[in-house]
Amino acid sequence: MLSTGIVLLVIFTPLAFGTVEPWSISIMELAAFGLFFLHAGTNGVRLPGSRPARAILFLFLLLIVLVLLQVLPLPEGVLALVSPGALGIWRQFGSAPPGSPHTVSLYPDATRRELLRVLACAAVFVVVAGHFRTRARIMLLVKTILFMGGLLSLVAIAQRLTWNGRILWFYPVEESLRSGAGIWGPYVNRNHFAGYLALALPIGLGLLVHATPEALSRRDLSVGRRLGKFLASAGIARYAGIFLLVLLMSLCLVSTLSRGGITAFAVSTGFFAWITQRRRSLRGKVLPLVLAAGAIVAVVVLPTWDRIAPRFENMEQNKEVHRLYLLKDACGIVKDFPLFGTGLGTFEQSYRRYQTKFPRLLFDHAHNDYVEMATDTGIVGFLLAGGMAVIFFLTIIRGWRRRHDRFATCIGAGGVSSCLAMAVHGGADFNLHIPANALAFAVIAGLTHAAIFTPSGSAPGGPAPAGAAPRSAATTLLFGLAAAPLACLLLYLPARGFLADYHFRQVERILDDATTEELDIKPLDDGTMPSYRNAVDALQRAAALEPLNSAYPMALSDLYATMGNWAQTMQSLEAPLPSGALTGAAARGRAVALAERATALEPTNPDLHLALGRLYAVADRDFARADAQIRLALAAHPVNAPLRYSAAALYLQAGRNADALEQAKVLARIDDSYLIPESPRKTAQVERRTAAYLAVLKNSYLFRALEIAWRATGDIDLAQGVAPRTDDARAVVEVFLEWRGIEG
Repeated sequence: MLSTGIVLLVIFTPLAFGTVEPWSISIMELAAFGLFFLHAGTNGVRLPGSRPARAILFLFLLLIVLVLLQVLPLPEGVLALVSPGALGIWRQFGSAPPGSPHTVSLYPDATRRELLRVLACAAVFVVVAGHFRTRARIMLLVKTILFMGGLLSLVAIAQRLTWNGRILWFYPVEESLRSGAGIWGPYVNRNHFAGYLALALPIGLGLLVHATPEALSRRDLSVGRRLGKFLASAGIARYAGIFLLVLLMSLCLVSTLSRGGITAFAVSTGFFAWITQRRRSLRGKVLPLVLAAGAIVAVVVLPTWDRIAPRFENMEQNKEVHRLYLLKDACGIVKDFPLFGTGLGTFEQSYRRYQTKFPRLLFDHAHNDYVEMATDTGIVGFLLAGGMAVIFFLTIIRGWRRRHDRFATCIGAGGVSSCLAMAVHGGADFNLHIPANALAFAVIAGLTHAAIFTPSGSAPGGPAPAGAAPRSAATTLLFGLAAAPLACLLLYLPARGFLADYHFRQVERILDDATTEELDIKPLDDGTMPSYRNAVDALQRAAALEPLNSAYPMALSDLYATMGNWAQTMQSLEAPLPSGALTGAAARGRAVALAERATALEPTNPDLHLALGRLYAVADRDFARADAQIRLALAAHPVNAPLRYSAAALYLQAGRNADALEQAKVLARIDDSYLIPESPRKTAQVERRTAAYLAVLKNSYLFRALEIAWRATGDIDLAQGVAPRTDDARAVVEVFLEWRGIEG
């Protein structure tokens, strides 16, 4: 039962689009916690007896206590001592009266959800390390991981060749992703697909070394005779199958052109070769490793080198996501929230205030797991997590050196190399925040521990792990009584999240206009009013299940605002409203209250403040309160071009031309959407004024800033004055003047 459950979990998580959707995350958590409590009920509770294991458990419990502290409302006096930065944020952006308790976390619901994922991965690690204590079970898990790596590779190749605009040929994606350029199999992000393969490949190398026929290990024979005996051996078919699987995954990983994934693969492979050659029993396996490396270089690296090399050579010219700027800005978060961070899982909420580059982009992760750990949990959390990682790695290496079982040493070497691949890739991406990859990492770490510390020949129900403390009846009863409410809580929370997400997704189905092929919303009229009421009911059920999630009250607010605008129009036409329909004022009042609720839950979200400001301006005609919310939105994300443009448009609509001009000036200063990297192609485009080049200029936010400034002042000279004094900006001004029919 436990073996089947873990295997199904390993298969499910990557196929469920990397398990990044709320429904798939809830299923993963339910399965993980269910398997954990089944394992505890079957095998009892054993406290680790070895000193390193006790140290890891102690540090892990301290980390959990720290995260729980982050979501605990604290009096202002205590919060000022624990996290003055958090207190300043709540005072600036929050709406609670002075003296109200606040949390260290800037968004407690995100912290709670991230904590559940961490606990789920920890639960899976415990189950794998404790249950997979026979060679047959470990081999089952190894084969499952390699099977998934090979399956995902084949799916990725087939999907690239037959791309129809849908992931796995059936799941629709956003318009911006329709080309499929960055989609690999079920993963939307190629870097995360590469991260999964980088985890699986070293396990494949370990199994490849273990499957090497003994003929290749005989040093008394020449290389030619060894190869001859190898080709004639009975295990050649098994070896060839594993070899081809490793080659296939290597090809797919390199083809993603993920710099972090390729680097992690190279480092982990080099480490695997180095560590295996340090064992006398594995030194004879050098020939198959050399053959595998040669085949990978010849079949994978050389044919794609002309595409790989520019990825590493042009790192400083990567304008879309320059991780160095991102990390530099993130250091400001650590400086302002040094001890306990901003809350686990709250990087998106905290980073926007510190962003200095890329005004059109939103960053929900730091693209560096180490930096994000520091921003989310502070120096204390970073040291706790780092301590666990170091102790685990040193313990595994020490145990591996003492093992003499060839199966354990081969799988152990592959597992340690996989963990190293995740550590290396974590310096350039956020695979630990992709649930499928995080769970795969937990599974591989658990099976590595089991392979190294399971006594040779252990059978099901065999001896406890080395150093494990014996359990007594009193200890078992005590843990059983404590585990019952904990089990109920850990199973209830993901189940509740699953149901809430189900009701939330029902809204899309209820309001979908079946008369069109796209997911268009039904127009609101007398006939569709029942559908809108059903959508409101569904959202209310979702909000009741997840009362701390800001997405649900905000979605409700949008619905009520739509219904209020329609009712207001009907009333102005003196047309009767349907039975039970709210008046325009009543619906807009509810929209305002719900938007205020959402903003109070996630105070650093600029979109929520902007939406609330828009409601104040439209529903209440209260421009003073609207202005306060708009300025909070801009303070929450100062360097964001779409936000600046929306604020400027709102000011212009309200007749506040001076404020609109002010935002247009800032927008023109921060925008970079009209900039094209210098190249011969750009020179040709500029000289010929191609349609594509002109489209870039017209669609830029600088062009929109010029329009806002012109409409606010009516003076073309003042409008031109907002543009920077550069050649690229002057080109935008020229296009704007042509569009307006004004001679420059």
